[in-house]
Amino acid sequence: MYYEVRSGVITHPHIPYNDEEIRSADFFELSAQSRTGSPRHSARGSDGIRRIFLYVDGDLPEAAGENEKRLRNLLCYIGKSTEENVKDENTGKLNTIVRKTKEKKDIGIRYMKTWERERELIQAGRNEEHINTEIERQRADNAEQRAKSAEQRAKSAEQRAEKAEARVKELEAIFSAAK
Repeated sequence: MYYEVRSGVITHPHIPYNDEEIRSADFFELSAQSRTGSPRHSARGSDGIRRIFLYVDGDLPEAAGENEKRLRNLLCYIGKSTEENVKDENTGKLNTIVRKTKEKKDIGIRYMKTWERERELIQAGRNEEHINTEIERQRADNAEQRAKSAEQRAKSAEQRAEKAEARVKELEAIFSAAK
């Protein structure tokens, strides 16, 4: 359910501790590893921060105290906010707040408007990214065409130079023979 970390994993001492891994690893990778039974977690990092990782689908240790059980109830409710997951007074209060908030029509309207605005901003960002990508592609194509054109001009100049050299040699041979 959760891992309390200080200079080692306090609640789950069988989990190996490596301070460097938490700073270099992806958090979602750590979450997935913990659910598969092979977690890698850090304790107090060199930044002095104490980290506690909470997992909604985790299990309580056998020696769980009252606080851990309340935390487990809260995490169950957060994972799925239904009446069935109301197990104690705290989650009951939270459920009442959530239910009353959901019942307010203006909250729903504001939420939907905010959600719609966020979707519009995301789409606008994607459109802008598409436009920028197309501009960059056109720039790359133009640069490639300019390079090909310069290469063709260079080849043409080289051929003219070779013809001129051959003509000079012919003229020199004619001039030498005439002397």
